[in-house]
Amino acid sequence: MEGGEDIRLIQALIQVGEKRQARRRLRPLLDQAPTSELWMLAARACEDREQEMGCVRQALRLDAEYAPALKRAAELEQAGAKPLPLPPMTALVRPQNVNAFADREEDRQRARRSWNRVYLIGVILLSLSSAYFVLTYFGSPIPAQIRQWLSGEQPSSSRPDFGRPVGLGEGDPAEETPSTPGGMTPGTEATPGSYSTQAASEGVQVRPQKTEPLSEGSPASDVLDAGFLHEYTFDVAAGAELALAVQFFSPSAKVVSRNVAILDPDGYNADAMYERSQILVDGSSVAFICAITRGGQYKVQIWGQPGESTGVYVVTYDVAR
Repeated sequence: MEGGEDIRLIQALIQVGEKRQARRRLRPLLDQAPTSELWMLAARACEDREQEMGCVRQALRLDAEYAPALKRAAELEQAGAKPLPLPPMTALVRPQNVNAFADREEDRQRARRSWNRVYLIGVILLSLSSAYFVLTYFGSPIPAQIRQWLSGEQPSSSRPDFGRPVGLGEGDPAEETPSTPGGMTPGTEATPGSYSTQAASEGVQVRPQKTEPLSEGSPASDVLDAGFLHEYTFDVAAGAELALAVQFFSPSAKVVSRNVAILDPDGYNADAMYERSQILVDGSSVAFICAITRGGQYKVQIWGQPGESTGVYVVTYDVAR
């Protein structure tokens, strides 16, 4: 048999139960140079007797006296397997006419999304639980109050309009604010680079008091006071699935979800892209899950609203590729 290394790998995959992977590697070999030996190896990689019988019959078509195929055919017939009159290269077709070598794309994507979410949520829960105990022991709102006193920054009394840059160039920020679907007037269309003075006059612009990069799988924590905006940046490639969570550990954080937003690479609020959930059910957290269709630098902004989202918090994200 040719391709000795491939054959040994396929045999090892079958031995450990990875029959799907074995079938994937067998397919090109059967396309190029089918032999009775290869078809019998394919029979071992099948999931049911009908498929296996089809492979055994293909081996016998190539060599009617091939002893292993004759023996296995007799065993399968005795066990009640019905021989399938299949043409070459379709011997592994299931009764529903689905190719056993090729995964169904829809099923594969659905399974991948399910496992990705289980993995991502598990990673987030683990990182948040670890950060929770550290912050419980060391955390305090006093450092944030000291930074506020040292920096001289004053809190804002109005909630920010997420997704609108503060201003461009030397012009008036209130006249150069990009319109977004949430701030559009009836009959207008939001496009990147378009600006609406009416939307700008209605929106409240708040500059982040801090902007820091966020690393995948590495939780960041801080203390958020009322009237302040914190921003974290992170890069995500197209095709990845993102899971991001913000968890507060404060009795004054009761409606966190309405005070957290993710901005896309153009700076627009990307809330419509995401599924929202919670880590805890008391309103102290928010989790975003989304399949990224466009790569680039994203931002998560966290606003300190009295009675809703102030105190010690942790933000973390992970991606599945």
